[in-house]
Amino acid sequence: MMPVRIIYSRGTVVVFAQDQDMRGGNRKNRPVVLVNDFTDEDEFAVGVAITGEFARPLPPTSIPLPFQRKGSRGRCQTGLTKDSVAVCDWLVHTRADGILERIGYLPPEPLEHILDQLDILFPPED
Repeated sequence: MMPVRIIYSRGTVVVFAQDQDMRGGNRKNRPVVLVNDFTDEDEFAVGVAITGEFARPLPPTSIPLPFQRKGSRGRCQTGLTKDSVAVCDWLVHTRADGILERIGYLPPEPLEHILDQLDILFPPED
C-alpha cells in the first residue's frame, strides 16, 4: 500500500477555479486558505474564501491577512497582493482539478485565528 501523499498542507493559499461569492454570484477564480491537509486520496479540498472586498470594522469571522502590493520589492509569503481577509463563515470546496495554483502560505498567527473561528462557528461534535 502506498503512503498517503500530502499535496497541499493546511494553511496553503491556493486559487480555486470559478467560485462564487457568498450571495451566489460574482463567479471568479478566488484565493482560498486550506483548512485541512489535502492529500492524493481526498476527493475535495476545503478552505475559507479570501476576499479584498470588506468593510471595517471587521467582524470576528474576518481575519486580516498579510499582503504585499504589486510592484513593491520582495514577496509576501501569502502571495496576496492587496489588503484581504479570510472570511471564516464562507467555506468553499473543490475537486483537485479545481485548484489552479498555489500562491503562498499563511503564517502561524492568522492561521491559528482562522482555526479558532472555525471551532466557534462549527464546533466539533462530541
